[in-house]
Amino acid sequence: MTLLEKSGLKIELKGFPEPVQTANTKNLSVFIQKCETDCIAETLLSIEGDAHIFWPNREGEQFSLYTAHEKLKALNRQNSGISLCWPATASLPGVAVLDDPWLYTFIADNDADGKARFLELKSEKHSSVSFKFTGSPASWQFKKNRTDGPSASTSMKINSFYQIGLIGPDGESAVPEEQGFSVLLDAADIIEKVCGKPNPGDVIHIFGYAEGHDRGYPDYSPSRKLGGSRALKDTLAKLTDRGYETSLYMNARLAEINKLQNFPELRNSVLQNENGPLVEEYHGRKFAVMNPGSEAWKNHLRNEVLRLKKTGVNWIQLDQVAGRAALVKPGEPWGSGYLNLIEQIQDYGLKVWIQGLSNYYPADAFEATWREVSILDDGTLRGGWPLGKPDTTLIKSTGFTGTVIVPLNKITAFGESGLPLLLDRSTRDGNLPLWGKTWADNLIKGNYSRLTGEFNGGIQ
Repeated sequence: MTLLEKSGLKIELKGFPEPVQTANTKNLSVFIQKCETDCIAETLLSIEGDAHIFWPNREGEQFSLYTAHEKLKALNRQNSGISLCWPATASLPGVAVLDDPWLYTFIADNDADGKARFLELKSEKHSSVSFKFTGSPASWQFKKNRTDGPSASTSMKINSFYQIGLIGPDGESAVPEEQGFSVLLDAADIIEKVCGKPNPGDVIHIFGYAEGHDRGYPDYSPSRKLGGSRALKDTLAKLTDRGYETSLYMNARLAEINKLQNFPELRNSVLQNENGPLVEEYHGRKFAVMNPGSEAWKNHLRNEVLRLKKTGVNWIQLDQVAGRAALVKPGEPWGSGYLNLIEQIQDYGLKVWIQGLSNYYPADAFEATWREVSILDDGTLRGGWPLGKPDTTLIKSTGFTGTVIVPLNKITAFGESGLPLLLDRSTRDGNLPLWGKTWADNLIKGNYSRLTGEFNGGIQ
């Protein structure tokens, strides 16, 4: 059926089961797909003409309908397409079309269980794109809103965010043994000389504080080499006294296979498919992908969080919640386990941040994309903006007001978003921001305008 047809723009909807219109007003139409028995629905939205498209690639990506075909052709994916998955790499299950001054949004109601819904984008000819959604039957809303009314204020709250890794993926560390966790106080000295004293709400995020980054999961016991839990607690207390909030890393999705033998209760928590356990490799080590719905897995992560809470930390990062595609079939549960975990951690009085924006997960902050364009062989979009530029218009149309962690070199893309920001001042050079001279050099390079006088921070 045709949702919209006007000079220069046509939007059509079809699917299986056939979408049935259940409501229709001047600016809102509602469609529902139903099955007599359990089924997987396909919903196809086709758009032709001259307009701007917004699709839910992490924080959102805006691109021109006119150039979409050439952009995909350059990636050799004009026919095979690229894909996202909600509630994971897609921030919401929907898209939008801007035909100035009208914004047309087509969005499914959120599934309470966070059942996986896949979104495939294709452009087989010029000035034409199609979006195919595959998942459980849903109710869809097609809305029309003007964009030329009184504009909301673009003023925003901006705080600083600093990432520091202590032990790297290969066990490498520039932290002197005699200093251990107290080296974070040296880091704070450098931060304050480069960027000034902290404002309320500024955050220091610490990773690689246990066995190392991408090592030893799911055991997050603070490294004995760095002084153990007591030394970390003492250091975090001093950072708090200096005005910082502190954050610690956890991976909510992975467990190193060699470590699982120490946690027999997690034996049945590994995600399986028809070929057996799902395994991924990072830095030459194999990791099991854990089932987010497993109570044993969630209980283990909760216990790790409670142990870390004793150090006095304020924030927990749950990595790979919304930064990786769901490894289940369309319509199967995925997000509810992570959602419950986030809410339980918040009930402990801690704040949670995740990678990727989301209209489903109730995190306290969401990290925007910092990766360059990366597309897997099956078309899964791993990162970057292959078609255009980052744009939060789509997710903001749903009422999203969350805090966004923005890399320093991406700040111009969010300068008028109106959303509260945590500006990640740990300038990336393609490597992890591990403690050492390079970490300090990058901080200086990215924030040089605040630097006064010569200094090397004591890092050799």
